[in-house]
Amino acid sequence: EPTEQDNKPTELVTDKLSNHRLQFWHDGFCVSKLKMSKIILLGVDFCDPNRRQTFQLTNDGKLIWLDEYLCVGKSTDSKSKANKLTLIDCDTENVLKFHINTTTQYIYQLNNTKCISSSEKETKVLRKTGDSIWLTNTCNDNISRITTLEEREFQRDRRALMQVTPPGFDSCSVSLPCALNNRPPSTEQLPEDQVERCTALSECLTVVTKTARRPMLVIRMVQSIRDILKEDLPVIVYDDGPSNHSEDVWSEINRFPLLKYVISSDEDLGISKGRNLAIKDVKTKYFLLVDDDNIFNEFTDLEKMVEILDTTDATLAGGKFTDYRDYSGFLEVKEYNKKAVLKLYKGSCTKANQTIPQHEDCVRCDLTSNVFVAKTQDILDVGGWSEEIKVGEHKDLFLRLKALGRKVVYCKNFQVFNNHELNTPEYDSLRKGARLKSMQRLFDARWNLYNTLESEADSFNYESLIK
Repeated sequence: EPTEQDNKPTELVTDKLSNHRLQFWHDGFCVSKLKMSKIILLGVDFCDPNRRQTFQLTNDGKLIWLDEYLCVGKSTDSKSKANKLTLIDCDTENVLKFHINTTTQYIYQLNNTKCISSSEKETKVLRKTGDSIWLTNTCNDNISRITTLEEREFQRDRRALMQVTPPGFDSCSVSLPCALNNRPPSTEQLPEDQVERCTALSECLTVVTKTARRPMLVIRMVQSIRDILKEDLPVIVYDDGPSNHSEDVWSEINRFPLLKYVISSDEDLGISKGRNLAIKDVKTKYFLLVDDDNIFNEFTDLEKMVEILDTTDATLAGGKFTDYRDYSGFLEVKEYNKKAVLKLYKGSCTKANQTIPQHEDCVRCDLTSNVFVAKTQDILDVGGWSEEIKVGEHKDLFLRLKALGRKVVYCKNFQVFNNHELNTPEYDSLRKGARLKSMQRLFDARWNLYNTLESEADSFNYESLIK
C-alpha cells in the first residue's frame, strides 16, 4: 500500500473505485502513465501485474493515479491537444472530476457528457500501447466502456504472468511475459500408494460442453456417448439465453437422465464463462471437455485417459479430431523488435516424442486439441478460462497451465469426430470474422503479447526441452 505523502488528498474514497485498474472492455488494454519529457500523459498499455496501474475515485470526483498520487486533468502544454488526459498535481485548477455510470460502465466528467475514451474516433480502431487517452463528446462501447479490476483479484488472476523466468531465457526483457516460457518437466508415474483408480467412468468423469443455441447437436453428441460406451455419463451443458427451447427439444433432452442442460440469462455468455460455470458444477474428480459438434467414435478411449490421470502427475490428457491434422504443440514466447510474440509449433509434441510412463503413444506437450480429460480441481485452481475471451479461447487455458507448471499429455490415438456442417449464420457471426479477430486482440492483451502466430514443427528448438 502507498505511504502517506504531503499531497495526498484528504477526501474519503468511494467503495466502487478505491484500488482498481481501468481496463478498456473492447481491446483489453489498461489506462496507464506514458513517459513524456515535460508532461505526464495517460495512455493505453498492457495490464501488467509487475507495475502499479491503479486508481482511486474520491467522493468529490477526483481520479487519482495511486503510484504517485497525481490526479487526472487537462493538459496545460500548448503543444498537446486539450482533450488529451494527463496526470497533474491534485491541488491545481486543471484537475477534472468524474463519476462512473454503472449501467454503461463509462467514466463521465462530473456535470458533463464527456467521458474517458481510448480514442478520439467514434468507431472501432486498432489501438497499440502508448496511444493517448482522451476526453470525448461521444461515448460508446468501442472506445469508452471500462472494466474496473480490483487489484488483489487482478494479481490473483494474472499470477501466471508473475512466475520466475525459466533457465535459458535470462536475457528476456522485463517488459515481456518471460514466465510464459516456463515448461513443466516430463510427466512422472505416481507411487502406487498414491494411486486412486477409477472403478466406473460414470462415477469419476463428467462431460462438459458449451453450446450456442444448438441443442440438437448436444443431443447428437450425448447419443454418441450412449452408442459407443453402452452407458450414459454425467453431462453438463451451458447454453446462451435467454429464450427457452421448444417442448420438442426438451423432450429430446429429457431422454438422457444424466444430462444437466442450463440456459443462461445472457444471450452471449461466451465459451470461456460457460465452461467455467460448467466445471464449477462438476462433482467428479475428472471432466471431459468436448464441443457440441463432436461425436464419439471407436477411438474415444476414455478409460485410457482416466488411467493416465489416475497414475501420473499430469493435469490434463488430450487428443485430436479424427481425420484432422496434428494440432498439438509446444508454445514459446519469442522476442521480435522488443515485442513479445507467442508461437505455437504445430506437431512438435509428436516430433519430440517424449513419451510418458506406461503409455508409449502419449507424449509430453503444451497444448492439445479441444478434446481432453482433466483433473477438475487442478483446472479450478489455475482459474479456468479468461471470461472476457468469448471465442478464440483455445490457447488461453493451455498457456495458463504451462506458466503455472501443470503437466499436459497428448495422446494421438484418443480422438472424436468434429462435424460442424450444421452451423447456422447466427452461430458463425459469434465465432468467425471480425468478432474472432477482436477476441484475438483481447487474448494478446491479456497475456501482454503483440501477436500470436502458428509455425510448423521443424522450426521449433528441440534442445530447449528439459527432461
